[in-house]
Amino acid sequence: MAYTLYTYPGNPRANCTLIAAELSGIKIETPEIELGKTNKTEEFLALNPLGRVPTLKLPSGAGVFESEAIARYVARLRPEVGLMGATFAEATEVDSWVTLANADLVPAMLPLVWVHLFNLKYDGSAATKAKAAVDRVLQVLDAALLSRTYLAGERVTLADTVMVSVLNLFMTHTLDAKARKAVPNVMRYYNTLTAQPAFAKVLGEIKLCETPLAPAKKEKAAKKEAAAPAAAAAPAAPAAEPKKPKAKGPYDDLPKSSMDLDEWKREYSNNDTREGALPWLWKNLDTEGYSLWHCNYKYNGELEKTFMSANLVTGWFQRCEHLRKYIFGNVLIFGSSGPPGSVEISGVWLFRGQSIPPEWDQEGNDAFYYEWNKLDITKAQDKALVEDYFAWDGKFEGGPTKPFNQGKTFK
Repeated sequence: MAYTLYTYPGNPRANCTLIAAELSGIKIETPEIELGKTNKTEEFLALNPLGRVPTLKLPSGAGVFESEAIARYVARLRPEVGLMGATFAEATEVDSWVTLANADLVPAMLPLVWVHLFNLKYDGSAATKAKAAVDRVLQVLDAALLSRTYLAGERVTLADTVMVSVLNLFMTHTLDAKARKAVPNVMRYYNTLTAQPAFAKVLGEIKLCETPLAPAKKEKAAKKEAAAPAAAAAPAAPAAEPKKPKAKGPYDDLPKSSMDLDEWKREYSNNDTREGALPWLWKNLDTEGYSLWHCNYKYNGELEKTFMSANLVTGWFQRCEHLRKYIFGNVLIFGSSGPPGSVEISGVWLFRGQSIPPEWDQEGNDAFYYEWNKLDITKAQDKALVEDYFAWDGKFEGGPTKPFNQGKTFK
């Protein structure tokens, strides 16, 4: 019998458990519920007397309630996976970060996010305090992640599943590009984790916040004016100047494509790459409307640290936001930290049209510092290279010879 988690879709306090289950290979069912009804039934109250979600039903029929307790329970089911830390010291770090996320970030959800999404009464004072709390945690996180890939140890732990699940709500609703730019290490961490299959499967396609949620402005009632005596006709107003036509973008004149890039991104996010996403791509790829490109960083001989190389890629991605509708790519880090030349950056991109974005060919743009090679999927080696980069595994023939270390997906 499988475990059953009662929650609503997208609940950050449940997502951390679902990600932990994916990482551990534990099956958890999430039946559809109706809040206000399902959680008030006798059956549900027998599992959780408070009638709150999330609530976990065990195969024995017993219940576990409170999100932190549920997440810890699932993380401990497979100790060999190491979600609670590999050592006593790491376990303590896991506890510290999980507590921080739940004590400082979770309370900020209501005044900064839920109040807008569910049309609740807005409290400006509470929102100001919540924003300050989030900013404070982000600065602490950014400093801690300067030299770390994960929060506790050298692999994913419950600290990461909890932190990323909570951060995701703010990344998608309140933290705009300016706010994200202020915490580059947090963004590297967030992008690295959300690109991993277990996180991507639970969190789905992510669209970062462009405009933070804000209370609706109250419209001022129009003042009633006393009727004025008739006056002489006013001179005609000068004709309005015609609006200047909107400047065309580099993709506006391209013929309509038979492939929907957004649909491809959904396929990639929600399915196994090799068994689901790639077959869809090869079946639907419009080779006249899109092109595939391989890139190698020109200065790989200077790279020493994997985390600094990952930061380079994160910064590049952040400056590609305006192109999100037209491009998709995976940029991978190969090798391990060491003397210059120990690390390499290389990637494969899918572009609208038959060339790289025009602005990428200009000095000063991140892409300018990469060598570009157009791929031909009628060639077996080129097609295999695309598959390996998109799946983050394989022989990478034609790419770096160093072992794969980590990757980032722009989608």
